[in-house]
Amino acid sequence: MDLKPEIIAFITSYFPAVGGAEVALRQVAERLCPEFDFLIVTARGRSTLPRTEVVREGAIWRLGIGGTIDKWLLPVTTEVVRGHVRQLQAEGRRMILWGMDITQASLAASLLHRRHPGIPFVLTVQYGESHGRLARGRMGLIRRSFEHMLGQADHVTAISKPLEDLAHVHGYRGPTSLIPNGVDLERFRPPGPRASPGRPTLITTSRLVGKNGIDTLLRTIQILAQAYPAMECRIVGDGPLRPGLEDLAARLGIRDLVRFYGSVPHEDIPRHLWESDVFIRASRSEGMGNSFVEAMAAGVPVIGTGVVGLSEIVMDRETGLLARVDDPQDLADKIRLLLTDPFLAARLARQALTMVSERFSLDVVARKYAFVFEEVLQR
Repeated sequence: MDLKPEIIAFITSYFPAVGGAEVALRQVAERLCPEFDFLIVTARGRSTLPRTEVVREGAIWRLGIGGTIDKWLLPVTTEVVRGHVRQLQAEGRRMILWGMDITQASLAASLLHRRHPGIPFVLTVQYGESHGRLARGRMGLIRRSFEHMLGQADHVTAISKPLEDLAHVHGYRGPTSLIPNGVDLERFRPPGPRASPGRPTLITTSRLVGKNGIDTLLRTIQILAQAYPAMECRIVGDGPLRPGLEDLAARLGIRDLVRFYGSVPHEDIPRHLWESDVFIRASRSEGMGNSFVEAMAAGVPVIGTGVVGLSEIVMDRETGLLARVDDPQDLADKIRLLLTDPFLAARLARQALTMVSERFSLDVVARKYAFVFEEVLQR
């Protein structure tokens, strides 16, 4: 009996850290593990995390000393993975190197592929930062690393058309597949009609980093506070900017209206969405916008900004509303519109759910990855 091919997936962080790439990898691996074995290689990051672990979707290897430097060390701490590769080759096992996002982890995968060019390398582009940061960030190292990854890739997948185009702009001429991140429709489906909590409840599920515009949302809450003194804004997620954002909320006089939940288990996200009236993310840049798709699947009307990465998901007055970037007053106007026009809010939520069900079903997304994996193994 032939052994299953092994997918060695490289990602800078993994659960319990939660982000779009982490969720996407877990969801795809869970559905494809009957056909492929998965080894997830990531930075350890915290000394309290085990170095190795076996979970439902496969095995996890966490490399490094247990600190923030671990992700930077990934390109030079993967010798243990190279030993595993040699062992699989000796056993005659087929395998694929899979790099998630434009990160140190994907760079490590591309360097391993360079030493073992017979092993296919698939690169998934999930980049959510601005194109300017890609071009000039880290004194140009991000761009050069990306171009090295593209030069090694046997197949590139991208979660949005703008990111697929980005790979071509940076010189990639090989095969590509447009595969968005999916959503577990059953997990996010509301259990029944929403029970009103008696006060307007807003929510964002975001990493607390600059590109997600949480500071703009806080200034928007200050504008709305007089009209909605009992409102609640839930900020679900964590990140390096949290202390500064909590301080900003206090300085704006809205600390009683804003609740920072920090990082919560991904399985708890649907409950927070079901209890909210409007989902908002005041993005300055987006790769695709996983959180928007999850909110839509939960039946919550969404407000985003007119950044490129959202153009295929949030269509103004069709599947949501768009506000101007870094414009708290415009965002406040859009929130007020949804809170005062329940028919508009219901129509947008209904149309968004239809779109998500047709395009972002997780089963469909997983089958697209399976097709890519089988195709590169047959070359």
